Amino acid sequence: MNWFDKEEFVRPHPHTGDKIDWWRKMDPNLLVIMDEFRELWGTYVIISPSPWALGRFTNTSSQHSYPRHGMVKGVDLMPYGIEERGLREAYNLALQTGAGGIGLYPDWNPRPGIHLDSRPKGTRPAQWAGIRDDKGRVRYVGVEEAFK
Repeated sequence: MNWFDKEEFVRPHPHTGDKIDWWRKMDPNLLVIMDEFRELWGTYVIISPSPWALGRFTNTSSQHSYPRHGMVKGVDLMPYGIEERGLREAYNLALQTGAGGIGLYPDWNPRPGIHLDSRPKGTRPAQWAGIRDDKGRVRYVGVEEAFK
């Protein structure tokens, strides 16, 4: 791992505040994808400050679900400069990493972000965008909607 520090993977549990060391629970393939994305982006990329940006202890179909997969296979990232460079550039670079899933989120705070995961992929990765509607609810749509 060239671009992320192990300390970045230690996060407080959103309900108890106990520290969780997600580093030991990460899919090694996802760590490679993260590192490759950071290398291609060419400047600082942070793991989203959201408490759910790394792992989750809920048994859902999410690639973040530790109970379901036995490891964390999804991460939410916030690349610096994405407001100027755009989600299209982030998406195109993510395609080069071999990610199995790419989600675009133009409405995240403090800046737009990207979800990357290491799910098995076919000829193309799973792709989506999460767009907030006028009531603040997230609608999941095709990635092209995020480029508007």
